[in-house]
Amino acid sequence: MGASLVYLDEPNTEIDWANGEDNKAIFVCGEMQGWRINMEDAAIHNQSFTANRHMYAVFDGHGGGEVAKYSRSHFERILNEVEEFKSGSDICEGMRKGFLRVDESLVGGGLEEVGKMRADNPPTKSPLMKILSDVTNKKKAAMQGAIAAADEPNEDDDDTNLDSIGCTANVIMVDYAAKKLFVANAGDSRSCMGRAGTCIPLSFDHKPEGEIEIARIHAAGSVITEGRVDGHLNLTRALGDLKFKKKAGLTAEQHAVTANPDVFTYDLTTQDDFIIMGCDGCWETLSNEEMVAYVYEKLNKTTDRSAEFLKGIVQSLLHELVSPNH
Repeated sequence: MGASLVYLDEPNTEIDWANGEDNKAIFVCGEMQGWRINMEDAAIHNQSFTANRHMYAVFDGHGGGEVAKYSRSHFERILNEVEEFKSGSDICEGMRKGFLRVDESLVGGGLEEVGKMRADNPPTKSPLMKILSDVTNKKKAAMQGAIAAADEPNEDDDDTNLDSIGCTANVIMVDYAAKKLFVANAGDSRSCMGRAGTCIPLSFDHKPEGEIEIARIHAAGSVITEGRVDGHLNLTRALGDLKFKKKAGLTAEQHAVTANPDVFTYDLTTQDDFIIMGCDGCWETLSNEEMVAYVYEKLNKTTDRSAEFLKGIVQSLLHELVSPNH
């Protein structure tokens, strides 16, 4: 792929696996770094969220993986503290507020945890990024009338800009007692379902396009440049990214980049076969319909529904979609 700021010369195709099964469902989760310099994604797969509820989530990090990991660690606790969710009076509103409270928790001290994660495990820089950082640091040192070592930490270095770290969030709670799916989404991670051989979209991407997103961005005093909010972020809803959420007089929902999710409710039926969740890179090659058709093609060849068989489907998808060597 050549010299790049964010890509490896060869994809990292190692997969971290997790799987589980109870009397309601079986899941398989595969996480692959692929071409990216750093692995910035995280997931939740909790079949014991409550006695009759499963919780699954995908957090796709950008600017670093720390907010994604923070969300993985704290989202379920934060959600359970929201009154509407805890009491069951309004699950959808509870999930919506849960997303916003992740941001509130970051502002209220969570960013220190994010900073510690980055300090304890600094992200890898590509050779090209190291050269650019070295040149920038030397220029800054010269302007200040001092000569600094190229590898000396700089307070303006991107690694210290914790308010530039964020993640998408695609969250599904399966409520078997209520026979409902609750889906909350902020960003461009995505989920869809295979039902009786057809594709059911469960979430919809948030990009700097479409009337709702464009109107909010402009109302917040921001602009869209080359498909990016203020020329930086190519999505319009995310957890973290606090630098986009500092304008006085705006509510959390009104910022150009907001954590405010879409929340949808779907009925569970006896014809529901599977759900696919994935970061945006999983959907760049295949559409929802093509992805569902791909899985059905594999499933229809056998009655095997073991974790090992499902891992094979996930592995083939990851290798074909995330790490093709071209």
